[in-house]
Amino acid sequence: MTVGGCTPNPDWPITGTISSGQFTFTATNNGCSQSSATWVTYTGAVGTPGCNYMYGNYTNSLGGSGSFGVDEPYPIGLPYDTREVDVPASESTTIPTGAQWNTTHGAPWTPTLAPNSPKGEYEARGIYEYGNGAGTDTCWFKGSKYKQFITVTTPGFEWLVTSKNTWGVDWIGWSLAAVDYYRGQGRVPCGATFPQLVVIDAAFSPNNPPTYSSYLNQAGSLFYGIGYETNTIGGNIMATSVTSIRNNQTSTNTTWK
Repeated sequence: MTVGGCTPNPDWPITGTISSGQFTFTATNNGCSQSSATWVTYTGAVGTPGCNYMYGNYTNSLGGSGSFGVDEPYPIGLPYDTREVDVPASESTTIPTGAQWNTTHGAPWTPTLAPNSPKGEYEARGIYEYGNGAGTDTCWFKGSKYKQFITVTTPGFEWLVTSKNTWGVDWIGWSLAAVDYYRGQGRVPCGATFPQLVVIDAAFSPNNPPTYSSYLNQAGSLFYGIGYETNTIGGNIMATSVTSIRNNQTSTNTTWK
């Protein structure tokens, strides 16, 4: 812990524990002549979303005590104790097999956040998807019984990151009914692609970089988040196969004939 104004050594070593967002740690005076306290102990919690702010109470060797931070993820006008949020650099995913496809939702993609070390780095954080511009749908035609497939269908939908830094399932692709319909209309081969913005949640910070933005989740509630990746998603319909596309990877189903 760095204590401002302390000389000659402002850095106080700490020891302690953290589990399930609850922590206790003690900082020991390491030669700060401006403080007569030999130690100070902090007990509190790491807040969500974002896991980038904390709050709780402290005591010190002089009998002093008090509180720090506030149990509020967006403490505008209130005392806060926060830092920049951890943000994934990217994500990867394995390609689903055709046998895993769902006749209503398409292929089940399960992304893994990177860097994937340590395991659980982003556990319990919220991941959201949004459209990020219009796409194209060459299967659709005026009078079609289906809407154009040119943007994400559930903007603001939330997934929670697991202890393995995975999230999902992110279902992508055509329904079997739509495949049969467009084949019957003589539209194949055809397909659709569009951008998907992936956002991870964060709490307020006065030092938020400009990439922090406010978003609405599917329920219409406001939250802060960081868009860390934009994927191209969609799928194609052929005469005897169907594909699902996510971030330059393709899953092919040859059973929908």
